[in-house]
Amino acid sequence: MENEKTKIENSEGKPGSGGGVSPNAGGPGGGPGGPNAGGPGNWKPGEGRPGGGPNAFGPGGPGGGPNAGGPGAGGPGNWKPGDGRPGAGGPGAGGPGGPSGPGTGRPGGPGGGRPEFGKPGMDPGGKKGLSKKQKRLVRLLVLILVFGGIITGGYFYWDYLTYFSTQNAKVTARMINIVPSSAGRLTRWNVREGDLVHENEVIGRIENTAYLRSPVNGRVVKSSVTVNQLVSQAASIGVVADTSDMYILANIEETSIMKIKEGQPVSVKLDAFGRVSFDGSVAEIDMLTQDALGGGMNLTTSGTFAKTTKLIPVKIRLYDDIDLSLILGTNATIKIRLR
Repeated sequence: MENEKTKIENSEGKPGSGGGVSPNAGGPGGGPGGPNAGGPGNWKPGEGRPGGGPNAFGPGGPGGGPNAGGPGAGGPGNWKPGDGRPGAGGPGAGGPGGPSGPGTGRPGGPGGGRPEFGKPGMDPGGKKGLSKKQKRLVRLLVLILVFGGIITGGYFYWDYLTYFSTQNAKVTARMINIVPSSAGRLTRWNVREGDLVHENEVIGRIENTAYLRSPVNGRVVKSSVTVNQLVSQAASIGVVADTSDMYILANIEETSIMKIKEGQPVSVKLDAFGRVSFDGSVAEIDMLTQDALGGGMNLTTSGTFAKTTKLIPVKIRLYDDIDLSLILGTNATIKIRLR
């Protein structure tokens, strides 16, 4: 019996005395125990007792080692090398609220500190910050973008105030319809589309009546009859374009027409000539919109009025001496200088 009692005493800590040297030494109020020493009172396996060793895990154990856990770990008392500093957890200590010691994490932070915290170039979040050179470069790029935006916006605003541009333009001329003076059979028709004609040149004849003549110098742009066909005064049999009066016709919205004045200089680009620009000027602004003589209003089946932007024809004559008769009807882009 005495031998067994002696064995028990050697394996358990006595109250108020240093714990036994056994790895699982316990007992309330025991002294420093082994790596798995139990805490004070109601000792359980895996709990640390006061002043536990490096792996002690008891709650509130003062002087915990580097891996000591539990809230408030690292209290004062029985400190020795390898134990936690008074009131501080070692690396990886998990106790919240403990003031930090050397090499520990943030003050009171749960879970201990981050090893890289506090190194040069690191922000509090542990991310690498920008160098001074990189910051200067970022500021320079921002300034370039800001000034570039200001210059671009200023240019477009100046261009809006100074010029008016539209692609709704084409090469055209005064068009003259050829209408028979009387009804009858067409016995002669000498022209085809694209042929050049001269003023008073005979181009056809109707049976038992006078000859048909060209009204102007120009080009035949439409021929809609054949020989022996019956014709009358009710329908045109051809169209001649007056090539001596060719111009650019631009259709300009009514919302912008007040900017346009006769004599304003114009830069014209013809699609048929690529990117070549020609100089000209505003020659005439029509008094009526394109559909002014068409009659009627834009009404829907429900009787409501549908408002549409009207277009006003503007004639532009070129200063350059170029033959536009071969590109009649082709598209153009105009840019009128307003001031």
